[in-house]
Amino acid sequence: MKYKDHEYKQGIKDCIIEEGRVEMTFCKTCKTCPAVSITKDSDTVVVGGDDEGYTKFTKEQFKLFVDECKAGVFDNLLIPIRTSYT
Repeated sequence: MKYKDHEYKQGIKDCIIEEGRVEMTFCKTCKTCPAVSITKDSDTVVVGGDDEGYTKFTKEQFKLFVDECKAGVFDNLLIPIRTSYT
């Protein structure tokens, strides 16, 4: 299933969710924001793109990062998130 920018979430574009694969870009308007690509058949999570470069993580490293995000470790460091992308 593929979502159009505004149908998935504000601030996410090029979101593709298929059996065994997820890809999305963390921006709606610019061309240099990082993308995340995860596939069932690879042990590597790729973050980045041609313009900004690529960083590769093991799935375990990426899971640890996501778990820390979910636990709120960065909450007090983030600026208030805009609710509108106009």
